[in-house]
Amino acid sequence: MSKKLLVVAAVLVLLAAAGAGGWWLAADRGWIAGKPNSPRAENFKRAIDAHLARTANANSPPCAPVSAERARDGMGPPGVRYDWSPASFLHVVDPRQPGSQAQAQRYALLARHGYFAATAAADGSIAYTLSWKGMAASPGQNCIRFAGSERAAQVLSHAKKRSGNGVDVYEVVARPVHTHIEPWAQTPEFRTVFNDAGLARVLEPQPVAFELARGAGGFEVIAEQGRAVPDLNASGGLRPAVLARLAGGLTAERVRAALEAWAASPHGVSQTRLCLRLPEMHQADEVGAPPLDPLNPARGAAPGEEGLVYTYYNLLTRAPQQQEALRGYVLMKTLEELGLASSSSLPAAEFRGQPAAGAVRFAPGQAFREQYAKTRERCLPIANLYVEEVVHFEAIGEFRPAPSFLARMKAKPYDEATARVYAAFPHFARLQETGAVLRGTLQFRMEGEQGTLQVANGNVLVPVFHPDITEVRLPAVEAPPPVPAGRAAKPAAAGPPSGPAALRAAGPAPSLEATAGAPGSELLGRLVVSANNARAMEARRALLHPGAMQCAVGEGANRYQVELQKQFRQRIGDYRLAAGPIGEPPWRDRYDYPVTPTHRLQILFDRAGDPPRTYAGSIEVLMARHGERWLEVIGCPKRGGVPRTDGGGYSSAQRVQALAAGLPPSLRAEIVDLMRQGRRSDAIRRFQAATGEDVLTGHDVVDQLMRSP
Repeated sequence: MSKKLLVVAAVLVLLAAAGAGGWWLAADRGWIAGKPNSPRAENFKRAIDAHLARTANANSPPCAPVSAERARDGMGPPGVRYDWSPASFLHVVDPRQPGSQAQAQRYALLARHGYFAATAAADGSIAYTLSWKGMAASPGQNCIRFAGSERAAQVLSHAKKRSGNGVDVYEVVARPVHTHIEPWAQTPEFRTVFNDAGLARVLEPQPVAFELARGAGGFEVIAEQGRAVPDLNASGGLRPAVLARLAGGLTAERVRAALEAWAASPHGVSQTRLCLRLPEMHQADEVGAPPLDPLNPARGAAPGEEGLVYTYYNLLTRAPQQQEALRGYVLMKTLEELGLASSSSLPAAEFRGQPAAGAVRFAPGQAFREQYAKTRERCLPIANLYVEEVVHFEAIGEFRPAPSFLARMKAKPYDEATARVYAAFPHFARLQETGAVLRGTLQFRMEGEQGTLQVANGNVLVPVFHPDITEVRLPAVEAPPPVPAGRAAKPAAAGPPSGPAALRAAGPAPSLEATAGAPGSELLGRLVVSANNARAMEARRALLHPGAMQCAVGEGANRYQVELQKQFRQRIGDYRLAAGPIGEPPWRDRYDYPVTPTHRLQILFDRAGDPPRTYAGSIEVLMARHGERWLEVIGCPKRGGVPRTDGGGYSSAQRVQALAAGLPPSLRAEIVDLMRQGRRSDAIRRFQAATGEDVLTGHDVVDQLMRSP
């Protein structure tokens, strides 16, 4: 009996062993589940998912780009320089323009989902500003994330590829699919609006071939698309997975506490101090100061220190690279209005070879210097920035040990004085309305028993002052009247240096006794002479009244250029000016005046070869007031009109010929005799006295008489 029991037991053992061996063999071959290193789809997926998580780039998730070209003048919202932030971003799209339809559709789609705010203008264009949701969804540039960086594998096929040194290597074809895609990015509209092959591959990724090595505890990815996978194991310190568990879950309160601790640190204090800086070197025509150290004259005064001055010239035309100086002028003008700077007007005929109508020089005042920070920042402290809201943060994980964060900051001025400065600048108002950006990354450090959540790096982005300068006009500064002959000039009081020959008088001195009818018009006359002698078309155009500028562009551009070119043929020597009011503007039947001229300026001058001080040449300028200045006014030709372009006047040729032919012989002979003596002005006045015609018609008639046989 016992023998039978032993036989039965042996048989059962053999059957159990055979069964176990069969299970092991089946599991080893992947026929059934049960082993982590079985060559089965779920085990391959687990290994590939771990590889994808380990190699994911959280800083470069899939992004939908939008056009955000900086405007030529660098403007964002009013008074703010363009930048990619809620306070500084502004992009205007005109959906009616064929070239703007694609970006108009993109902005409209993203605005509907809260990434931008849209404001329609009266002209049909749409202005877009960046929302905080859009800022949180962007990597800091013109791109909106529509999917996360995390991916998961869909295993399509697998097969054993090779064996070596006791290790089996399998080739697994899988599709890495993004685990989170925004719903709006999964619509047909998104595919149409963002018609991009790269974005399409995110939504429908292509299969990827992985090589996985089999180990006792599972599989490990060793190659992707034939390229070896680098060793990503951290050396030294706590493993990221352990740190992630120790850090626990992040909350807005924990993140806010970490940000406030950073803001109180020395590095944070320097970044959260809101400052107002003086103009940079390129934001002034001249920046100068007397030397501080007599042994080292090259060392000048630092910004804000006593002696520093900023000089701005009233140039007739400014090259593009000189436009930025006008922003510095607006800044210094605002400081002057706040009592933090003072200015003085200086006569200047030119600056670096360019005609000028005076200059303005600013110096920081005593009140500014008393508040000026004697630190590395070299600025006027205005306020402290504080965290108002934690907008967004990521969780700490094994493969994301330094998650990113985004916070909105507001400012609190130090006192009433700094509050006045804060309220005077539009970029500070924009900051208070929208908020400044604080973004960076977090880290968990084991310091003490519990460890602390800290800011690994933080960067503050505040709006920058960038005023609109299209309407900025510097005041015209009159040159002192010339000293009469025989009277010595009074010596000028000593003062600060004025720059290299920048403020010296230039050109022939006019006689100003005949401009009492239009006080201040001698400046316009001097600038016309300077522009004509320099043959500077743009400098002369800059003297046009803004309302009359339309008559010198488009259809009127050719006529205006021809007029000036004919004036430029005559070099103006000594000259004198005469000015006075006019009644009805001339030639109303042929010209429309967008701005009604109120006065006429006459420039009588010596031409090349003329006897001295005969003033045979003449230029007539119609003018009107614009603010504190006299500016030239021209008319726009009416349709059907026959404008003259001979550089003299604007009378019709037929009428001039008729007037010349109708003169009595004695008057004709008298006028011709005066012209032959070089007394052109007397000839014109004689014609006017006899006929009652205006001076411009007189110019044309005497010219016609000299041309007639």
